Amino acid sequence: TATQGDYETLAGLYSWFDGTVNPTAIPVNAGGAPFSIGLLNDINVNIQRQGAVADWALFGLNGVGAAAGIYGDQIRIEQSDYDRGFNVKRINTTSENSLRLLYDQAIPDTAPNGVLLLLDSGLITLNFAAGAAFYTIAAPTFNDGDAVRGLMKCSLAVRNSGTDVGYAGQLVTGLSW
Repeated sequence: TATQGDYETLAGLYSWFDGTVNPTAIPVNAGGAPFSIGLLNDINVNIQRQGAVADWALFGLNGVGAAAGIYGDQIRIEQSDYDRGFNVKRINTTSENSLRLLYDQAIPDTAPNGVLLLLDSGLITLNFAAGAAFYTIAAPTFNDGDAVRGLMKCSLAVRNSGTDVGYAGQLVTGLSW
């Protein structure tokens, strides 16, 4: 459905913050509230009070469009010599940290079921399986371009993903754009 996504890669960041991987993680339900800079700053302050500094804001496509529309003036928005118009790549919060806007089509973004993930990227790591950080498999022949594949086996680890104490990120659900 429109409110679900495919999070099978590395269990996904979403699963670390929705209580699937870490049962102490409790998402904030916005209850259909519209996305605003005030809501973003409130979540950001909560994360900072726990000792982390968020630097990523992850949205679906509708969410990143709403975030880009926060600034009504054009002063803070970068203009490029290569692109026509203006692009919003970062949002500066009231707490002086800058949030990089990232989007993923797998993140639910239909109102009122929109999702925001506010994260401290320094606490997200890949844990490689022993002896499987990167290896290759060579084909016995070079027919049909089937030559070599590079593979790795790893899992995603998010430190302090629970909202019990010292959390480093927050999942906000139930947003409207």
